[in-house]
Amino acid sequence: MTQPCSVFFVAALAVGGLFSATLHAEDAEGAAFYKEKVFPILKEHCFKCHGAGEHLKSDFRITSREGLIEGGHFGAAHDEANPEASVLLEMISYKGEDYQMPPKGKLPDAKVAILTEWMERGAPYDAALELKGEAKARRGFSVS
Repeated sequence: MTQPCSVFFVAALAVGGLFSATLHAEDAEGAAFYKEKVFPILKEHCFKCHGAGEHLKSDFRITSREGLIEGGHFGAAHDEANPEASVLLEMISYKGEDYQMPPKGKLPDAKVAILTEWMERGAPYDAALELKGEAKARRGFSVS
């Protein structure tokens, strides 16, 4: 006779395995999306000023997930709770004079759409393509 606890344990393992496989597939899909679509855009338009070099404009490094989440002068570039409100998307939208990235001209709509989808997917990176650098100490002050 099968014990109820044993059946529950086997079922829990099966569900956990399916959940893990789904997460792994999503991670692989996200990494592929980054590698094939996002990385070329960032490399062409962003890395020069916000890359792995020592001098970072606005103390913002976009070459790694850590840098994206830490952000720069304007805070985290990705808003996990509300991806559409991410600072990165505000900067590339050219909605205001102070928020125009890249400064040489607005990205084509197709590239903006790719970066928007990237934010909506949770801004996954391909670990093999991440360029990490030392974190910069934040300048300024905070109000308590």
